Amino acid sequence: MPDDDAASSSGSTSGISEGTAAYTIQSSNDPEQGLMNDDSVVIDIPFEKQIKPNGVVRRSTSECKPVFSSIEQFNPSEVSNWVKQQIIDRVQEHPKFKSAINYTRIDFFRPYFDVEPVQLQKRLKDAYKPSLPLMQQELTLLIHGTTNGAMCPPQKISPELYGPLMIVLTLAAIIPVYMHDIIDNTIGGSIRDTTLISGILATCLTYWWFGTLIVFYVSQLTKTFVTIVQTASVFGYSMSSMCIVLGVGGITERSNIDTCSHVLFFILWLLVGGVANLRLALVLMGRTPMDYQYRFKRLVVGIVPFLLNMFFMLYLHFFYHNLIETVIDALPEK
Repeated sequence: MPDDDAASSSGSTSGISEGTAAYTIQSSNDPEQGLMNDDSVVIDIPFEKQIKPNGVVRRSTSECKPVFSSIEQFNPSEVSNWVKQQIIDRVQEHPKFKSAINYTRIDFFRPYFDVEPVQLQKRLKDAYKPSLPLMQQELTLLIHGTTNGAMCPPQKISPELYGPLMIVLTLAAIIPVYMHDIIDNTIGGSIRDTTLISGILATCLTYWWFGTLIVFYVSQLTKTFVTIVQTASVFGYSMSSMCIVLGVGGITERSNIDTCSHVLFFILWLLVGGVANLRLALVLMGRTPMDYQYRFKRLVVGIVPFLLNMFFMLYLHFFYHNLIETVIDALPEK
């Protein structure tokens, strides 16, 4: 009978302690089946705290709740903080994070701007001293296709950026000499004056880095042994010729506005600019490996920076002021 089976036994727990739980089963008297037993059976069941599998850690829900546990407990600020922390952890765990963060520290750039005045003066002088033995070697290689084992050691290029940066800033201060009408008509602190200064500064810095990237790209094609910092250094020192050519040429042109003679400019352009850029070309060519089969490829790494600087001086002297004047005239006077 179902009722008799339900009433035949009853259970109760007793003796619960840390580690085990005792479950007592007591049998009831059943006269029909002839069972008269007062003995009780005690079964020890392992308690929850006693089961500790290896490698499994039980996490309490009171200490760490899920972010999306329920709609009632949803907190947008906690979710945003959690997402942000996950992104930060993933980025910081990336192996290239430490190398990339070094570029944002001042100590990383300090060695490139640590130069003594004596060294700066020497490097400015060396920018106008082309190597004659290296020039003879390149001419021999170009004409005869071989140097008969005669090799000139490559010239050293210091990875320094302080001198080139000062040269670029000096060039940006010299270029407004050509802006005769703009300088006379602009008011100090006006929009035109600010646009003029910022535009010239941006032009000089952009040309320095743009020219450096072009020369470095060509040097990689010709397998020239230079780094991008060395390329920026030697290319920046060659721009010192622009300060001399444009500075002296601009002063003479400003003093002779009626005649507008460019004779002195072309003389300085050929002598000063030609010597400085010839030295730049020879330095890069001297650090390029010999290739007797494709000897004309060696000339590319020297011709590209030479033509860049020579044509940029012509652009600044004859055409740049027209572009700036067009931009300035479109702005209000105040």
